[in-house]
Amino acid sequence: MDKRVILAVAGAGKTYKICNHLDENKSNLIIAFTHRNVRNIIEELVKRFGYVPKYTYIKTFDSFLLSHFIKPYFSLVKLFFKDNNLKFDGVTMKAPHQQSINGHPNPLYIKDSLIGHYLDNNLLYCDRFSKLIVKVKNKNINILDTALEGVNKFYDYLYIDEFQDFRNYDYDVLKQIIKKCNNIILVGDYYQHSVSGTNNHGKPFDGVNYESYIKILEEQNLLVDQTELIKSRRCSKEICNFVSSRLNINIESEEINQGKISFIYDELQLNNILKDDAIIKLVNRNSNSYSFKSLNWSYSKGDTIDGICIILTEDLEDFDKEDFDVKKLSDITRNVIYVAITRSKSDVYFVKKSLFDKIKNNYQLSIKEVNQHININPKLSSNSWQQKTSKNGNNYYEKKYKRELIRVFPSKYGKYSLAKYKENGYYEQKFDTMEAAEEFFIKKTNENK
Repeated sequence: MDKRVILAVAGAGKTYKICNHLDENKSNLIIAFTHRNVRNIIEELVKRFGYVPKYTYIKTFDSFLLSHFIKPYFSLVKLFFKDNNLKFDGVTMKAPHQQSINGHPNPLYIKDSLIGHYLDNNLLYCDRFSKLIVKVKNKNINILDTALEGVNKFYDYLYIDEFQDFRNYDYDVLKQIIKKCNNIILVGDYYQHSVSGTNNHGKPFDGVNYESYIKILEEQNLLVDQTELIKSRRCSKEICNFVSSRLNINIESEEINQGKISFIYDELQLNNILKDDAIIKLVNRNSNSYSFKSLNWSYSKGDTIDGICIILTEDLEDFDKEDFDVKKLSDITRNVIYVAITRSKSDVYFVKKSLFDKIKNNYQLSIKEVNQHININPKLSSNSWQQKTSKNGNNYYEKKYKRELIRVFPSKYGKYSLAKYKENGYYEQKFDTMEAAEEFFIKKTNENK
């Protein structure tokens, strides 16, 4: 049996490691947490082989749960809830009703002992895949164990990418996968946990530091490798040394790229950088409300950028001091600034909040300016767009079309990403304008009627 965890640093080549370890003649399953990671894995496999090997399968974790646990064993769900009339027509990305709202009981909440907690109009809540799989269990029925017997027989090797993103019930499922499967390799970066904004709390990380997390992994009979991917291929030696000294994160450099750390103290220099589109600005939140080219810190995860300027928050005002105390930061803040710094394969500029605030208004877009930039065609539908903010601080735009919702996310470099609910997830496509995104949405919706 081969059960290992490889703890990596940012830019060390986690995807490369997975794709260059597997044997194309064996049956392999690679599980990633996001669609972006799936695309990266496919690209890396094609680099190595020229194609995706015949017996290698790449899935998001949600897709894996749906195809290997829920669809084949939905009959067990019917037995467990004692309802032979249950139907499963697909998946909804809609957020399920929470138990409370602003500290008050939610009358629409359905307790988890009832099927309505997991299913809405015959559509399964994507957010509750893992919880359903864990909860459907008694002395006669156990979806998790039953499905994992088949997974272990069918696949020679399982690879889990970005395993630090698994929380709560997802983590419970992951623990059983580790226990039941003979050959499994997990790759991830401990210090990139809790940066998504939507999955930041719960086991295994609440009240856990790096050392205690290693013990948790070892208690699951995993061999923990802390050295193989300790060197970043992306970040320069100076950047890695800065991260190590300020954030107390052990990261070294392969010294492939050159890049310097600079703090900006002059308004004129800052203005020049903000106007330079070759330098991507990273802000804590609401990046699309500025006229300069920017990303949110957390949204930059997974990116490699030539040069960046990071606009710091108030709790990082003394980040330029050699005696900066990382202990005053929350784990989430430490991790998200680590993610932001390590995006760069070249120079990193830092700007203190106190300096940025002096010229901030010169670059902040009004709602009217944002809407003018969107350039919506009012003839497409009668409802106007509503600007909203997600839990992780990203702005997006939402409107109704018939009985469905269109959500458009302003994404990096002036493009727009469309999210439309459908059976297997989102339409993932980039558009130059929101008008184009809406036209595509309406066309696809009507085609599916």
